[in-house]
Amino acid sequence: MQKIWKILLTCVLAVAAMIAAQLIAVMAGELIGKLSAVLGYAFAGAAYPVLCYLFLKIISEKLLGTPLSDARISKPRLKPVWCVSAVLMPVLVIGVYLLFPGEISFSADKENLAGIIAADICLYSIGGGIAEEMVFRGAIMSALERRFGRIAAAVVPSVLFGLMHIIGNDLDFLSTVQLVIAGTAVGVLFSVVTYQSGSVWNSAVMHICWNASTFLFHIGDSADENAVYSYVLESRSFAVTGGDFGMEASVISICAYLLFTAVGLALPAKDRAAAP
Repeated sequence: MQKIWKILLTCVLAVAAMIAAQLIAVMAGELIGKLSAVLGYAFAGAAYPVLCYLFLKIISEKLLGTPLSDARISKPRLKPVWCVSAVLMPVLVIGVYLLFPGEISFSADKENLAGIIAADICLYSIGGGIAEEMVFRGAIMSALERRFGRIAAAVVPSVLFGLMHIIGNDLDFLSTVQLVIAGTAVGVLFSVVTYQSGSVWNSAVMHICWNASTFLFHIGDSADENAVYSYVLESRSFAVTGGDFGMEASVISICAYLLFTAVGLALPAKDRAAAP
């Protein structure tokens, strides 16, 4: 049975690897960005998950003595059901929102449009989605699973995942609570996808598509200049708008997370338990 200190060390080092990879990638991207913002964000978006993978590989194989494949981080193995779900989930959520009264506007700065799109897609969606899945649904989840079982391993990193999104956001109390609930729910969804498919790459695809939809098409009670389009809702109910965080934390999105989690639980699992 895995020792507690080793589990804690894995969790701390994995998060540190993600933070270090992001900082290095962003700083390098900023240097390239002096020549071209698009190239800068594209480089940072590619470097972020690559560095995170390399750091996790060193931690896993050199310090902990376990292959990275034990954390379900191996060659990409994509399942059609999750590729379809990755597109279907944001389409369903946005479709529901368009039934609510609101106003669509082009909210991005036209002069910086290319840079905004590159940042949203390359860095925040692709880079962030892959790196976060390798850390939370890969290294941390597999470490907890060996000692505490799958349920705890799915829930605990998901709560941490929800709490992590509080950082850097100015949220009131209700918005914070709702964000933690939503972040935990979507984290559990990604955990179920990883377990069902046996690979973090399927949850990464869902994470990327979800991030891209919310970054490019912001839905909430106010416009977001970092999104290409914004749909400003007339409703001021924080349950509908997602409060200060936006649609990702809304009850509508939470229902979508639960729906696709149910799909994952209903499908036959192809995954094996993490090695002891």
